[in-house]
Amino acid sequence: MTKRSPSVPAKKIDAAELMRWIDEIEQRALEAVADVQDPDRLATQTAIYLGRGGELNGALEHLTDLTKAERAEVGRRANQVKTNLEAEYGLTGGHPFHGELALDQLFLARPLLECARYRTPIRGLFLCGAGTHPGNGLTGASGRNAAREIRRALRR
Repeated sequence: MTKRSPSVPAKKIDAAELMRWIDEIEQRALEAVADVQDPDRLATQTAIYLGRGGELNGALEHLTDLTKAERAEVGRRANQVKTNLEAEYGLTGGHPFHGELALDQLFLARPLLECARYRTPIRGLFLCGAGTHPGNGLTGASGRNAAREIRRALRR
């Protein structure tokens, strides 16, 4: 569910109001991450502001209320905010868990089915880290599991 700013009504809004809303989202997101040291808390803040159900996407649901020219202007500003927040969060071009922790990207399908069990289609190339099962890389389990698969491959 999208978290909405109390200053933005659920009714049709104009471009100026939507731009103010996007600016408020950026300000709140920057304040929220200012003192974050914990990777899990950072992931939570990322989801709140930049996730699929996040505040920025919630604001963009109102693009249909605007003219084509206004949509382009607001879209540019939203992209700028997203870029600014990703840079501030240290997440440019990526995701803290190297993929959503969703059912379609867990267990053997992590990071994708073709690379299940730490192997890739390229012979001798194995994967480990946050992008592989069990994810997030905090326990080292992905590296341990990958090492076990490499050892098995070397025995063959």
